[in-house]
Amino acid sequence: VVELKPGGKDIPVTSTNRIAYIHLVADYRLNKQIRQHCLAFRQGLANVVNLEWLRMFDQQEIQVLTSGAQVPISLDDLKSFTNYSGGYTADHPVIKIFWRVVESFTDEEKRKLLKFVTSCSRPPLLGFK
Repeated sequence: VVELKPGGKDIPVTSTNRIAYIHLVADYRLNKQIRQHCLAFRQGLANVVNLEWLRMFDQQEIQVLTSGAQVPISLDDLKSFTNYSGGYTADHPVIKIFWRVVESFTDEEKRKLLKFVTSCSRPPLLGFK
């Protein structure tokens, strides 16, 4: 049992105090329960990037840096950095058919394919390198 406030386990939730209870639960779930995870993430990020550098960017800029921009997907760029395995090469007939099909995709379909392959629907900020 997690007490949301001192003595909370002995306080029944009523119509009078239900809003206060909802606020306490929200605070616990959104702030306190995940605190250790957030601190671990922050420490891991600090091992890769100087946290002082991140202060130069706002939330949207950091999202673009980490998740790419909402720009058209360059299939030529994607093709040039695609690695093939299992006996396939860029000249294999199946691969050529694959790219022909992808070239016929709408922008939305290309983004869905990119999300399937990379877990992100936006191309990298500096291209597929």
